[in-house]
Amino acid sequence: MTRKINRIAFWVLAIALVAGGAMFYFREGLFRGGNGYVPAQLRPFLQASRLELIALDPGALRPAQKQAGGNAEVQTPQPLCHGYPVLGAVTLASAADLEEIRAAIRDLDRSGRTWNGLIAGCFTPRHCIRLATSSGVSDLLICYECHGVKILEGSTADEQKVTGTIYMAGAAPAESGIVNAILTRHSIPLPKE
Repeated sequence: MTRKINRIAFWVLAIALVAGGAMFYFREGLFRGGNGYVPAQLRPFLQASRLELIALDPGALRPAQKQAGGNAEVQTPQPLCHGYPVLGAVTLASAADLEEIRAAIRDLDRSGRTWNGLIAGCFTPRHCIRLATSSGVSDLLICYECHGVKILEGSTADEQKVTGTIYMAGAAPAESGIVNAILTRHSIPLPKE
């Protein structure tokens, strides 16, 4: 009897794992044969004469302050980017800054093209590269921890939708290092690792 119960439990678990994997597979668009982005989506970032680099704190709670004359705490307004607190931002317009950030974007694309099919599920982005034009706003929301990038596009930053996802072959420390070096040079606090 115990053997029969173990066999049934095994098959129930196996079916649940296969069904869960299939749901994730189709939800993420992997059935399309790979990464859910078109490299042409990165072209506007590579051709831009001005980009904004935003440092995010994915795990921080908004700081609280004591109300004057009382013990109650109130939330301090803090800028958010896709729901994540902004540590700081810098507009990149110099040739040197733009070439560095373009190198990081090309690395994302190269890594996405050689992606091995593995996905980590954390998605705790610490960086955002924003392109604002007269026709709308596009963001690259980057999580080097799980090797994922969401491409978001919309007429305004508040109306953006995910239009692509880059899964990286494996983020080398140098990849986030390039972005962090730009932030450091401009005195922007670095995201906690």
